[in-house]
Amino acid sequence: RWAIESASANPEDLGLVVKDKAKHHAISAKLNKKVDFSELHEDQKQFVVQYEVKYQDTMECGGSYLKLVAESDEEFSSATFNDKSAYSIMFGPDKCGLESRIHLIVNYKNPISGAVEEKHAKSSSDFKEIFTDAKSHLITLVLDFDGSFEIFVDQRSVNMGSSSREHAAGY
Repeated sequence: RWAIESASANPEDLGLVVKDKAKHHAISAKLNKKVDFSELHEDQKQFVVQYEVKYQDTMECGGSYLKLVAESDEEFSSATFNDKSAYSIMFGPDKCGLESRIHLIVNYKNPISGAVEEKHAKSSSDFKEIFTDAKSHLITLVLDFDGSFEIFVDQRSVNMGSSSREHAAGY
């Protein structure tokens, strides 16, 4: 269950608020334009996705992920989208108990075997306050044409890495 509420002193500052704890929630929308990562090149170097998250109450266990879904033979449907739906990229903050991280998981089709493989970026650190400070935080993922990535929390880098050039086209 969702509600649109103000979570600040400014009543015009509205956001989606999860009303039920310990349940899976999802909102989805189809992008207006197909994103083809194989077309990233030196002139069009980066693909950037960012969103804002604010935990009003201290988070004990849960996450606020963004999933990018690849084009497939099946027509995308918001009505059937759920936590088990296939995706190409998932990233965002996650916390359970004392462990917290920013996930970056990429599913790509191996060009040799044809199998879809799931790759996890190393764990991020130095951002744990986002779960307890009741402030809004900007979560940003930058994918470069060369397969490298960088994740930012409030414009501060918390993780960076690289995958091989072969994997970049499968993002």
